[in-house]
Parts: sequence; structure tokens; C-alpha cells
Amino acid sequence: AGGSDLLVLPELVGELRDLNQELVPGYLLSATPGGPNSSGIAPGPLVTEVTTNPEQPDGGVDLPITAKVTEIDGGGVAGVQLVYRFMYEDEVTVPMNSAGDGTYSGVIPSAVIQPGMMIRWKVLATDAIGNVSKSPAFRNPADSHEWLGTVPKDPSIHTNLTVLHWFIENPSRAQSASRDDASMFYLGEFYDNIESDLHGQSTSGGAFVKKSFNVDFPETQRFRWKEGEKRVRDINLLTNWADKAKFRHPLAYEVLREAGVAAHFAFTVRVHQNGEFYSIQDIVEDPDETYLERADLNSRGALYKMYSTFSSTGDARGAYGQKKTRKFERTEDLEEMYAGISLRSAELRTYVMDNVDIPKTVNYLATNLLPSNSDCCHKNYYFYRDTEETNEWTMLPWDLDLSWGHVWNGTENYFNDDLNTNTAI
Repeated sequence: AGGSDLLVLPELVGELRDLNQELVPGYLLSATPGGPNSSGIAPGPLVTEVTTNPEQPDGGVDLPITAKVTEIDGGGVAGVQLVYRFMYEDEVTVPMNSAGDGTYSGVIPSAVIQPGMMIRWKVLATDAIGNVSKSPAFRNPADSHEWLGTVPKDPSIHTNLTVLHWFIENPSRAQSASRDDASMFYLGEFYDNIESDLHGQSTSGGAFVKKSFNVDFPETQRFRWKEGEKRVRDINLLTNWADKAKFRHPLAYEVLREAGVAAHFAFTVRVHQNGEFYSIQDIVEDPDETYLERADLNSRGALYKMYSTFSSTGDARGAYGQKKTRKFERTEDLEEMYAGISLRSAELRTYVMDNVDIPKTVNYLATNLLPSNSDCCHKNYYFYRDTEETNEWTMLPWDLDLSWGHVWNGTENYFNDDLNTNTAI
């Protein structure tokens, strides 16, 4: 590597076959290795520089949308259209005009620019042959965004919290185990075709009026949770409905981070759903390689989310836990660790000294007491291995819970049930 004498001369070998069918030249959405190509998709004009995440508009004011449209292979530009949609109403299509410089403009009328509501748009361009291009391209319906969008300012919102706008066509389905497409607007950016479903066990039950949710963002629009930080693929939107103080999650995770433990980011937001106040909830980091990197851990390490007592090798994909990274390999590393900690006496001591990051583990166990987190460690923790580096294991926090602690006021204890019913202290 890095040698001046390295020489690579790749050779591409093509084979022409008579398929007894007429193939359309163009780009292919999916590869066909080892087999003949299918018909291509002929591209229309190139659509670029579409208005994306404009400054949040005022309600009742026209919203101009522009795009750069360039012809391909002399096909010309026969027409450019702006398609917009207010909330979940029908799509509206209007022509876009150009001054002759390749920049086209259209207007979304003020009547649909309503405070706190969702407005979405995309641009279509057609050439003289009838080939159509669009932006966003939306080539992968399962992992890309179909629309650009924004949410006009809502002057009725008065809060010191950052507002997360959440839009979903059928809100009642969001309260069930179904997995639905949704859109969100946060820190000036609009996210489309995200997936949300229920998160957690007890919080998904009927006792919790406000639920917790897993939120997955498409590959083309990763979530910007904080300016200057790397975007993330997923977040947990956790309920604090039973937490009367409303700072349990952020405080617990911050305490551990300040103590040197690789704890998730966690902060509170005000959530509006379909233009109306929904709840105060906590955004908590979801575990993956990005989390490891942000926490200054080896991102190539193996991370396991442990759901129940580690009393057998079981199946790391379901029985007691779930593998969050290095999914390309099996779970032999965790099985070997189980065998190691099942040893006795001197052999156990030797294994632990050689395979466990003792300082990190002790730090985690000690600081875990600070937020009175008694919901660990029979479950609700991560196992992490510094794979390809030290290969040592440690524990990391998950689902920190302050409400299971107790408070002493000098005369009597108040346990979690008392705190959750607003007992005066």
C-alpha cells in the first residue's frame, strides 16, 4: 500500500447477445450480475438545484420554488412542472416558467401556506420525446424521500424547547404496533418518507397515554439532531408521560456522559403532530456505528443490545438480545464470552483479566447508581467488544430510569409509584 510500483490495469469485457427484444438505452435501477441487462430507463432533462429547506416561511405568503433544468443528449426541455401537496390533500400541478437561463420558477400559493401545517413539493421535467425526470428522484421507495417540504411559522407556539413537527396521515395507527410512513420538520430541515413504530414494552401498553416511538430516516435524508454533529440514521422518540419532573432521560444520560461513560445523547423537545400540540418527549440516540464513533469508541466494534438475563448463549438476534453492529458476521464472539464468564476460580479470573475492559466496566457499574437505575443489569444494557483493537468487552448504558429510585425527605421514603402520582415532598 502506498508503493510507487503498484499498477492496476482493469479490463471490462462486454458480450452482446440477441435477446429477440428491443432494449431501451438508459440507466438501470438494479444490477443483473451474471445475466443480460434489462431495458434501461431513458432519462429526461436533468433537474438540479431545486429549492430545498428554504427559510421557514410566514403563513399566508406565496412560496416561490426554483429549479435548474438542463437538456440531455439534445432532447430539449418540453416542459417543467411544479407538483405540490398541502398536508394529505390531493396533489396540485402548476407549470414552471424560465427566463431562458435554464432556471425555472413556480409559486405555491399563499392559500396553502398555513401556520404549523405541512407543505410538500417536487419538480418534473419532460423532453421532446416524452422522457420524464423528477427531483427528488425517489428511486428507492423503501429508503429515499419522495418530497421536499417545509412547515410555515406558527406564531401561536410559545416555548423555550425546540419544536419537532411530526406529520402522519393516520395518527391512530401511530398508537398501535403498525409501521407507518411519516414526515418530520426539525431545526429548519424537512424529512419525508420516514418510518415510525412503537418503541418499548411497558410504555406501549394502555397505561401510557403517550407512547414511545422508533423513528427511521431514509438514506437520502439522515437526521440532523444537532448543528455540527454527524447525522444519524435512527432516533428513539421516548415518552416521559409518567415522569412528572420531565427531565429523567436527559439528566440520567448527561450524568453518565460527564462521568466518562459512553452514554447516548438525550434531550427534550416539544412535539406537534399534524399541526397541533402532541406532547413533551425526549429524543434519545439509537445504537449503531455512528453512536460508537460519536462516543469515541471503535466503530468497528461489536455491539449487542441485551433484553434479558445473560444466562445462556441463546440467540443474539432475539432470545436475550439483538446485534446492532457487525451484522455481516455471526455471534461466536458473544458465545465465547459467555463460555469465558462461565468458568470458575482461577480460570475465570484469567479470562476476565484478558478479555474484559475492567476500568470501563467498573466505571459503568459505579456511575449507574447515580441515577438510581435499578432496571439494570438483569436486562437493559449493551455488551460492547472493541473488535480488531483490544478485543475487550465492557457494558454500556441503555434505558436509564430515574423513576425506579427513591427519595428521602428526612422522615420517610417516596418510591417510584409515589413520585409518579405527584406525591408532595
